[in-house]
Amino acid sequence: MAFYLLFAGFGERTAILNEIEKFPGLFVWSAGNDGKNVDDFSEIDSFDLDNCISVGALNKNNERSVWGAKSSNYGSKVNIYAPGGEGFNDADNIATTYINNGYRGFNGTSAAAPHVTGVAALLLSVNPT
Repeated sequence: MAFYLLFAGFGERTAILNEIEKFPGLFVWSAGNDGKNVDDFSEIDSFDLDNCISVGALNKNNERSVWGAKSSNYGSKVNIYAPGGEGFNDADNIATTYINNGYRGFNGTSAAAPHVTGVAALLLSVNPT
């Protein structure tokens, strides 16, 4: 049975690493929205786990997403990038459900990571290995 988890703060929350390593499925981790190079994080090599994928965010122009003074974290330790919106205009962001059955724009690496989780689930459904 495959399991999927989504978590934010990649490269900084080292207390959870032992649990991720023991986790019996795939762990998708949002890379963070501080505009930092995760390769500079002191414990980043600890996150090289076979069941962990880190996700950065891209805008509609296939560039790193920017939100005012913040942007998607980046670096060689970010495994993949996915659509994560940009700015504060709902039209430039990822649609998500909102109160009263409405929708609103959502951005960041947390908006990008569900795309990767969905694709990974589809791939694992075809080939669980």
